[in-house]
Amino acid sequence: ALIVDLLKVHYPASIDNLAREKALFEGPGPILLSTLDETDLTYLLSGSDRSNSQVEFGANQVILVRSMQDKEKLPPEIQASNAIVMTVPQAKGLEA
Repeated sequence: ALIVDLLKVHYPASIDNLAREKALFEGPGPILLSTLDETDLTYLLSGSDRSNSQVEFGANQVILVRSMQDKEKLPPEIQASNAIVMTVPQAKGLEA
């Protein structure tokens, strides 16, 4: 909702002004990563013990990237994992 609010402020003619959505239950917010190196990203996703851990994603988790080129730039550990990686247009309409 915060991102939608920012879009309304900065691009008022580009977004429909609808009532704010209300979730049925409180869940975790998205994690936005702008600049991390491969080591930081792998550490964040797999935990502190990378030697015994692998990146694991559940059915309700996805990595959103800006483009297919960005998808190809992901670390090998992420590419080889079971992580679902989509561009924003690919994920459109899949919101729960």
